[in-house]
Amino acid sequence: MKIFRLSEAIEEIKKNSLPDRTLILVGKIPDVVELIKNGLDVNEVILGQLGFSEGKIKIEKTLSMTKQGVMILKEPEDNGIKMIYQQVATEKPKILKTKEFLQKFT
Repeated sequence: MKIFRLSEAIEEIKKNSLPDRTLILVGKIPDVVELIKNGLDVNEVILGQLGFSEGKIKIEKTLSMTKQGVMILKEPEDNGIKMIYQQVATEKPKILKTKEFLQKFT
């Protein structure tokens, strides 16, 4: 296991190829997009618990997002990356559609 700051992770991705099955944990949605823009090749992003707070809407049981957060995930989704919600490993993954979530903000 290795722990990097975002800038260090980007440098690591640029210098070295990652094994086919690599788990990368990030704390913020914009960090996912930043890694992808800087060369991280992924097929899917799994979102776990994103708690509710003011300005967010509830999308799933423990997944709440702001409109800005949904918009940030729209770009990678538009480029073929699946957005998946899965709170725990024993739960069946659910494919998320940002277009559906954006409608909830109107």
